[in-house]
Amino acid sequence: MKILIIDDEEVVLEFFQELLAEDDYSVSVAKNGEEGLEVMGREFFNLLIVDKNLPGINGLEVIRKAKKLSPDTEAIMVTGYASFESVTEALELGVISYITKPFEDITKVKENIKRALEKQDNKFKFRKKMEEMTETNKRLTEFNQQMQAELERLKKLREE
Repeated sequence: MKILIIDDEEVVLEFFQELLAEDDYSVSVAKNGEEGLEVMGREFFNLLIVDKNLPGINGLEVIRKAKKLSPDTEAIMVTGYASFESVTEALELGVISYITKPFEDITKVKENIKRALEKQDNKFKFRKKMEEMTETNKRLTEFNQQMQAELERLKKLREE
């Protein structure tokens, strides 16, 4: 699982890198929204962890643009300054979790990350099953058409 952390605080980037290394996640970092979106344009990430207050483009705008680049990537918003409006907007953008700084409960942070990655994995599994079902349905339709044609042929033979 690949995770991109976008935060302008070096200590936060280091915190997530160490925390996620414990679970063998592949972690990339960016120090601002523009850099993060550039990295996302080059490779796929399962999860995006973004600080709300970034220099340049704010975290909400980063997530909005990131969802256009990669709709299947899950997102977690991190902030030291939560407001009802920003939480609401983040949830409307599809953010799966909103974590406030300082990170007092490391277990809760890990659980939020795990839940986001499980949701993302379930999306892929669901899509794969849907593709398999579509392909099976196509084959069944073709088989049904062949059987109908064969029945018509047999009817004509009987009539002769």
